[in-house]
Amino acid sequence: MYVFKTGANWKTPSTQGKTAEISVQDLFDRQSAYFAMDITKTYEWRIDQLDRLSRGIEKRL
Repeated sequence: MYVFKTGANWKTPSTQGKTAEISVQDLFDRQSAYFAMDITKTYEWRIDQLDRLSRGIEKRL
C-alpha cells in the first residue's frame, strides 16, 4: 500500500481510483496488527539480505 501525508492524515489509493484518508493512529494500528501476526521477516533474514545486496553491489563495481 502506498501512502502519502496530507496534514495530520495520510492518503492511500483506493480500489476505485480515489484516495481515502487514514489517520496516523489508524495507520500505526494497521502496521502494528500486521507485525503482531508474526509474518514479517526475522532480523537475521534482513541482515543476510543486506549482506547479499552489499556483495552484489561490490561485484558490479
